[in-house]
Amino acid sequence: TFLKALGPEVNLVQIFYSGNDRVRFLQMILLEMGIDSGQNNIDVLRSEIKDHLSNLLREGRKTFLIIDEAQDLDEDALDEACLLSSLEVDGRYLVRVVLAGLQKLQKNIDSLSSLDRRDTITKPYYLKKLPYEDIPKYIHHRLATAGCTDVTIIPENVLSEISHFSRGIPRLINMICDAVLLYGYFSEKKVATMSLFKEVIADLFNNRNAEDSYQYETSAVTSGYVSADQDTRSGEEPGDIHSEDKELEGNGKPRTEELPVRGEGSRAGGILPMTVFVLEKNIRMRVRLEDKCHEVGINSVMLSTLEEFFATLESSGDPGFNVLVADSSFFFAEGGGEDSAGKDALDRIQGDYAYMPLIVTSTLPLTVIRARLFQRGIPLFLHKPDLDRIDFSEVRTQFDGFFNELQLCLSNIHSQFGAIYRKTIKWLTDSQSVTAASARRVKRLNRSNSGGNINEE
Repeated sequence: TFLKALGPEVNLVQIFYSGNDRVRFLQMILLEMGIDSGQNNIDVLRSEIKDHLSNLLREGRKTFLIIDEAQDLDEDALDEACLLSSLEVDGRYLVRVVLAGLQKLQKNIDSLSSLDRRDTITKPYYLKKLPYEDIPKYIHHRLATAGCTDVTIIPENVLSEISHFSRGIPRLINMICDAVLLYGYFSEKKVATMSLFKEVIADLFNNRNAEDSYQYETSAVTSGYVSADQDTRSGEEPGDIHSEDKELEGNGKPRTEELPVRGEGSRAGGILPMTVFVLEKNIRMRVRLEDKCHEVGINSVMLSTLEEFFATLESSGDPGFNVLVADSSFFFAEGGGEDSAGKDALDRIQGDYAYMPLIVTSTLPLTVIRARLFQRGIPLFLHKPDLDRIDFSEVRTQFDGFFNELQLCLSNIHSQFGAIYRKTIKWLTDSQSVTAASARRVKRLNRSNSGGNINEE
């Protein structure tokens, strides 16, 4: 809404960056401005940014720099953002810097060593949770935007439970509604039911930490689901979904036991085996990913070309459940531009292998790449460190941060697909039981009509 309110005279620059490299941070800003600077000198980069902003100001254009997920900025990058906000010519500021992020951002700002830097940041604005009465309107609006003409597919009692559980947090509302619609479609239901909703909640949050990624302040839901009709405000129920004072169980790290290595008998045991295909050009990143996947028990296949990837899939006798983690350079030109070969590869992946979840990674998480992926319905886009450019002392820390985020994505994907897999097995088993029972009844009836023994099987 904020971005749409900006007029055409405003030059908008939006970046996603998590790191502590001032040079890389400034290079990303220049790339988003359309300037591919080959400079590594920080003073030269600052000068290039100031010159470009000064030219825009002379043309009568204001510039807004929006740094999304700014809670991931380390002190040096955050300090650089503050320096940019103070750039001026003839008493006029060249750029308005907007830091958008989670509450951790305020703590990072407060911890800045320079008091002058902190003073450049005005009072923060916090997006509030949706009021309870507005949540159904929000859900109906999202359904209508997606093309749904009958919003009653999520009835009032289910809407009430979604409102109760999500407490108005839009990201949590979206996650629950998405799962409810997916489960409903799989179950061939025309209307979402309470039993379906409870199953979604159990699958999404049972023994899981919903705060891992977005700090929902929501407790993990155990098998003892608590309805909105029950009093959960006292904090005495084990399934208290309103608790804001209790610490959630767990260490805040993604679970690895849900990512089993493919093996004999996995499917028979009701566990969905998963293989992660990694398309990565950087050999150092490939080696580290392979070692880490092996360490945590993720079955992985490391590949360096698209040809290798397609050949491996085509030669595989058992398609199984696969996830593709691919570097953006396989699909986009430098700076996020169009690439015909990359476009063809994405078309093929989304056409021939549409069942395969895709996670795109990049050392330059440019807005243009994210936007192109969203247009294709690919929401998972992760920033990773450039192991060839960062200081050796930072390699482990930055790689571990990236891998933890990747592991969380894989865990969430596996959890959702695993639930569908278990439902499929149950549906097939139930269908076979019904078919077998019907066949026995027909057989007994035929024998009865022919004078045979109706008790024989």
